[in-house]
Amino acid sequence: MVLTIKTKDSAGDLGYHFIKGVPHTEIFTRDAKGEVFPEYYSTLSHEVLEMSADPGINLYASGFYTKDRRHHRAWIPYEVCDPVEDNLYQIDGFNMSDFVLPEWYEPERPMGSVRFSHRGSVHRLRSLPVAMSTR
Repeated sequence: MVLTIKTKDSAGDLGYHFIKGVPHTEIFTRDAKGEVFPEYYSTLSHEVLEMSADPGINLYASGFYTKDRRHHRAWIPYEVCDPVEDNLYQIDGFNMSDFVLPEWYEPERPMGSVRFSHRGSVHRLRSLPVAMSTR
């Protein structure tokens, strides 16, 4: 795995991961003016967790997204932090990203039967966040 810490030169995400021969992630710790992004630790944990869960960025599970109160079938990528990305927790004063566990992707698991995320913050199973379903 390759991790690159960079200064952000344009608007957009604070980090992302991809394949460049090997799993690779880029994390932006400063904006174009050199100002430090105060939350880059949560972005760093988010990207490293997702890269660890799916280093080839090629794993998907059957699921759905909801639009106009209807469920639409979808393939959900193993982006383990995206379903709970607004839920952070702290380690030694630094914000870290919550993440879903493998059971979250298993269709036979009823809600409440086991913990579905590290911090127990999952409220819906195998469902894409609205922003993800419209990409």
